[in-house]
Amino acid sequence: MIRAGVLTNREKLCLKYRWEFLRRNREYQKDYRYITINLKVTDIIRNQYPKHLVNEALSILSKWDLLNPIPPGLSFNALLESDKKLKSFHMDSLSVNDFAIDMYDSPDSLSPKDLYIKGSLVRIYVNMRFPKEKILDEFELLVDRWQKPLKKMIKKLPRAKPEKRLQLNQYEKYLKVYDHYKKGISMAKLAKKFYPGYVESSGKDYAERKVLRDLNGCLRLIHGGYKQIR
Repeated sequence: MIRAGVLTNREKLCLKYRWEFLRRNREYQKDYRYITINLKVTDIIRNQYPKHLVNEALSILSKWDLLNPIPPGLSFNALLESDKKLKSFHMDSLSVNDFAIDMYDSPDSLSPKDLYIKGSLVRIYVNMRFPKEKILDEFELLVDRWQKPLKKMIKKLPRAKPEKRLQLNQYEKYLKVYDHYKKGISMAKLAKKFYPGYVESSGKDYAERKVLRDLNGCLRLIHGGYKQIR
């Protein structure tokens, strides 16, 4: 069972830039290839795999805050299109306000500090190979065990802190500079492309230092800083 909230526009923007920086991380790209090629696990949410393979894949994905391996070649916009056309689970896998619940666990096992709840939506994945009676019995068990405790936990959650302003223009600049640099474009040409005014007013060296600042800022986000985009 996965508990999911309805995403706000801000949350969608956060997911977009978290993903755009993460997918450029070479270690994640390596982990994705290992999970999908070596373990042959491509869709944990929808398909059935041997438990030991799923556990290993989830252990690797946990360091990236993902519920499923997502192809790093997909931009965020391509990811959304893939979900629409192929009915894939990329957004579910990426959403940081989704978390898995084992219905047989005790509700007390969840910490209010670790619990992010928005709305009251619960998405359930049903194994249709089970008899109808068992499916209905487990649904009743789910409601009986979790409905009241979750309502109590929502009331106990502290008020959210004021949200920091998202640096959207800065994120876009970082990504564009980084992608051009990865194509082999020289610092001088990058400075002329992204900071032509500074080249004219302050000189080429100053403009190149601003490009270097953007590259370093992008690398910080790629190598873990993306998790702070909330």
